[in-house]
Amino acid sequence: MNLLRLFKTPDATSLASRDLEEAKRQLLMTQAQAEHSAKMVEYYQGVVTRLSNYVQTEVSQTYQ
Repeated sequence: MNLLRLFKTPDATSLASRDLEEAKRQLLMTQAQAEHSAKMVEYYQGVVTRLSNYVQTEVSQTYQ
């Protein structure tokens, strides 16, 4: 390995390529987080609906 190459400043294309790969990794990670968050929203909407129905049923049966 050429020792001089280790200390050489990378050219613009190399820097841009590295930045592009990092941006792709960040995009994939953020998309995965967004997908997870969307599923959690669906889950908690279901929980709220189920519990609301349960509470409403229990209250209506209590006052009959």
